Amino acid sequence: MRVLIIGRNSYIAQRLKKFLSLKGINVDMISVRDDAWKKESFSIFDAVIYCAGIVHSKGLIEQSLYRLVNVEIPFEMAQKSKDDGVKQFVYLSSMAVYGLDKRLPQEQVITVATECMPKSLYGKSKLEGERKLESLKSPAFTLTFVRPPNVYGHNCKGNYIRLFSKLSNMMLLIPILYTDVRQGMIFIDNLTELLYQLIKCKIGGVITPQDQKVLSSYELMCLMRSVNQRSLRTSKLLGNILKLFSKLSIMKKIYGGILYDEKLTSIPGIDYHVVGVDEGLNYTLRGDVNDV
Repeated sequence: MRVLIIGRNSYIAQRLKKFLSLKGINVDMISVRDDAWKKESFSIFDAVIYCAGIVHSKGLIEQSLYRLVNVEIPFEMAQKSKDDGVKQFVYLSSMAVYGLDKRLPQEQVITVATECMPKSLYGKSKLEGERKLESLKSPAFTLTFVRPPNVYGHNCKGNYIRLFSKLSNMMLLIPILYTDVRQGMIFIDNLTELLYQLIKCKIGGVITPQDQKVLSSYELMCLMRSVNQRSLRTSKLLGNILKLFSKLSIMKKIYGGILYDEKLTSIPGIDYHVVGVDEGLNYTLRGDVNDV
């Protein structure tokens, strides 16, 4: 089997290449920063996985750039893939296509009935990319859209877990509050296992993955203290005090949660949960043998 990964500098792409290579799959990688790929033939590949993308940024990014990288280029590549006889095109999308915001005191659960109503340029461009690609679907050309939540792993840029690690280390007491409001996320090794299974079994459609165990911010911070080998002291009183500020955006950002319904995260015949959340957190903060 031979696979082409788009997005040479992507964290997910780099980890995926290493993972697929260990499985005995021949992997090539290309960048979207120039048009050299247009002169190459994709006919030698069984599947193409599009990992490139313009994500959230502190700086201003024009809408045209989002559309170029998240809509126009993947469509051109998928069209070329189809024309060259590639059997499957996998597009890494995002949970952001649903447009849900974190809120308190309840979590937001994405179900089969949840409509896609993105608010950010990132989410809008990802959904537009999916819908444009859908027009290329045929019995001989499988399209797969993967919508992961927060991805975490060792050396992952903008790491969601590292932010919580720093926060928990700063606190003398971990406030006990919103223990039933959980945030969906997925460890990088679980995501790469999923992508491997999707191309191995040539599964198409919309895929909404998530770690098997989903934690609240309170549970996450407590676990962070354990991973960082720090003593744990909790306070219900501090939690009750912080609840008074639950309407603040910073509180919603830290303690709010968005996750997939469990029924959406299971795929018949596939088990991609190869690493538990405890082990994944250890790898993220301390590294593992595959990161050397």
